[in-house]
Amino acid sequence: STPPTGRVCLTIVLFVERTGEDIILDDALADGEFVDDPYIRERGIRSILCTPVSHKGLILGILYLEHREAPGVFTLPRVALLKHLASQVAISVENARLYRRLDSALDRALAADKAKARFLLTMSHELRTPLNAVLGYTDLIAESIEDGDLDSADEDLERIREGATRLVRTLTSVL
Repeated sequence: STPPTGRVCLTIVLFVERTGEDIILDDALADGEFVDDPYIRERGIRSILCTPVSHKGLILGILYLEHREAPGVFTLPRVALLKHLASQVAISVENARLYRRLDSALDRALAADKAKARFLLTMSHELRTPLNAVLGYTDLIAESIEDGDLDSADEDLERIREGATRLVRTLTSVL
């Protein structure tokens, strides 16, 4: 038996949590398996309702109500209403969890998008620099050939090869 501490009959709450079953006691002091519980005895608890708050088979919480003065407080219509309210609470709790997960997923997606944008900006710079060099040296080769300066054209071809090699290394490291 659990010592009478706290604001609820812990013995009953733990039983409901473990079994998933409702406990409805019309007169907790007079009958039922919890009649000798110190919490019930010391506080003079008469009526008790304890039911799991669950959603899709998962217990999210426990609804515990007690009345010290009158037996039979938790009638079938009241129990039905309270169980309906408990199911609505469970749905709300589950929705809140889902929205938190959705927000977290959205935050991760936004962070990934920012990282992708930074990566693309860096890669754009890394790819444009050698490409611009290749284009520039291509123009110089065309002018050198036009002027008949093949030695200069050979030097420019070597610079194009170096730029293209750098570009291939950059692409290889990315892929």
